[in-house]
Amino acid sequence: MLSVGSVVSLKEDVKVKVMVIGYVPIYSKNGRRGYFDYCGCIFPEGIGNDGTIPFNNEDVANVLFKGYKSPEFNNFSELVKKQVKTLQLPRLSMVSHDTEDPVKKLLKERGMA
Repeated sequence: MLSVGSVVSLKEDVKVKVMVIGYVPIYSKNGRRGYFDYCGCIFPEGIGNDGTIPFNNEDVANVLFKGYKSPEFNNFSELVKKQVKTLQLPRLSMVSHDTEDPVKKLLKERGMA
């Protein structure tokens, strides 16, 4: 599990860097509620009015920087893994053929794509 502050590139657009800011965010996508492994923000810009980027482990192309890990993080990580198993929501996929990729959408909104 990546720690908060980790910076990654995503397979959909390796030029964009995304920093991990949270875990197991709940989203609605195509009328379905579900969760992703992580939520992040574009690095170095941070969070704007356009929200966060949900993504999963398999969406990560490269880990560019690993955030701080401590004994507290290790305990938290184990707790998250246990809690995810009890969720009664589906795990969503970042990329869908009928919706726009969230990274590309944010880049368009910021005039970067």
